[in-house]
Amino acid sequence: NKAFKEEVKEGQVLLIEKLYFDIDSASINTPSRPVLDEVYTFIKSKPNVTFEIGGHTNNRCETVFCDDLSERRAESVVNYLVKKGIERSRLRYKGYGKRNPVATNNTAIGRKKNQRVEIKVLSLNG
Repeated sequence: NKAFKEEVKEGQVLLIEKLYFDIDSASINTPSRPVLDEVYTFIKSKPNVTFEIGGHTNNRCETVFCDDLSERRAESVVNYLVKKGIERSRLRYKGYGKRNPVATNNTAIGRKKNQRVEIKVLSLNG
């Protein structure tokens, strides 16, 4: 992901590409580990920056379930990064459910785009 190679600015949002979970689960698929290791390296290289990990779903579930699933997925990413060595105090997580689609939910491709995890730069000074 080339976005992880550039300088960041406050408020910037970066998509974590090729991050997959089991269906209706916060369990990260093993093939997603390399991308999370890339995220780890990126965050580690920015020691004074605070990040939010935001989870998003498509609209194929009830609001309460979508909110819970997206939050648990974001929390799973944070837990992975903390276990690898990122300070917990530098990471926040939030589930946005189905509130912020980036594509139509009327097609499988659109729903897949909406089901995502993003990194938001909260603060450049910790």
